[in-house]
Amino acid sequence: MIRGLLVALIHLLLVPPLASLAAIVHLLRSDTDFGYRCARIWTEALFRAAGARVRVEGMETLERCRPAVVVANHSSNFDVFALSRVVPAPFLFPAKSSLFRIPLFGAAMHQMGMVPLDRTGSMRDVERIDRLAHGFRRRALLLFFPEGTRVRDGRLRRFKKGAFVVAIKHGVPVIPVAIVGAHRVQPAGSWRVRPGTVTIRVLEPIPTTGLDYEDRDAVRERAERAIREALPDDQR
Repeated sequence: MIRGLLVALIHLLLVPPLASLAAIVHLLRSDTDFGYRCARIWTEALFRAAGARVRVEGMETLERCRPAVVVANHSSNFDVFALSRVVPAPFLFPAKSSLFRIPLFGAAMHQMGMVPLDRTGSMRDVERIDRLAHGFRRRALLLFFPEGTRVRDGRLRRFKKGAFVVAIKHGVPVIPVAIVGAHRVQPAGSWRVRPGTVTIRVLEPIPTTGLDYEDRDAVRERAERAIREALPDDQR
């Protein structure tokens, strides 16, 4: 429990000043890149408090294939922390609406271009997801967890289609990412944090050029299969 308390303390001590600083810099200079630097400081501190580390396989794909839609499995808050720590900026992602109601933190997310989701599958959510596509003009990576929420047992669930519709609509590749071990550092719904290694496996991009809406299921299934094959047995 001590590491869990340290992680909670990092949130309490670092989020307010870093979010305030990012918001001020954005207002003065319209500098969204500074927000990413603040996110790196925050996530680095979280990993140190947890006694955990990140290992990345295939980082060159994230550098080479931009803009793109990145889809990853999701079993822990440390999935988000790990990706935010290593994915090259700029990157954008949709997040649950409640995070945007956190004072300062929510404002910083808005200023970086993130969008809130109700996660109901409504047309409002679809429209908000599509708003992220403005980032493609900046060669951004759009990050999605297409399972929709954290999986408590760490095992891969069926993907929702939104991320793949966005990729096809804008003709950008889909990059599957398998995240291994995050649920062992902090399981979904638990305050308990254990030391460990989170491995991020960046897989081969899936092209979408020339595809249309009817191809969304085929792309989704191909990405889901690639991630499943890259995960260990206890996460398949």
